[in-house]
Amino acid sequence: SNGQPIAVIKDPASTKDDAERTFVFDYVYDSETKQESVYRELGLPVLENALSGFNGTIFAYGQTGSGKTHSMGGSPGDPGLIPRLNNELFSKIGEKQKPEHKFL
Repeated sequence: SNGQPIAVIKDPASTKDDAERTFVFDYVYDSETKQESVYRELGLPVLENALSGFNGTIFAYGQTGSGKTHSMGGSPGDPGLIPRLNNELFSKIGEKQKPEHKFL
């Protein structure tokens, strides 16, 4: 798996050859993972690549109640990916802004 987390799912009720399926994931986080860790490992590289001219997507998909809203939005005291990415994006824009340009 080249160090990537994998999951092998077996359907005991299936009699077909496809009773076993393997899924490979880029990242797997449990409920104890800190928002900062998810941002540093997943969000920041996407932002840095986007600022270098590459397209990037962070897509949250899953079962109801699995933590998508928490991971993406977070809370005021523990922001998720979207507020952290926005803060970093505008910080980087501010660093690159030339003094003669003003944005209202």
